[in-house]
Amino acid sequence: TPCTAPLIEERATVHIAGQEVSYLALANHTVSASSVGLPGISLPVGLSRAGLPIGLELDAPLGSDRGLLHLARGIEGILDEKSRAI
Repeated sequence: TPCTAPLIEERATVHIAGQEVSYLALANHTVSASSVGLPGISLPVGLSRAGLPIGLELDAPLGSDRGLLHLARGIEGILDEKSRAI
């Protein structure tokens, strides 16, 4: 589910797709891979209705940096062909 970064005052809980979610639960999806050294990349995919940026995070197995970059470039090409407002 696409979501924007929480506001500072929302750090305890955030609302995603109409549901209240713990900020820590949201962070679990983004912090885990980078904290163990797995390659990752974030692609800009558009803007929220409020005009805030939304990114797509891709992670890959250890040692597969080149493959991840190749995949990201392919996805970026597809995204560039479409309107990216979400």
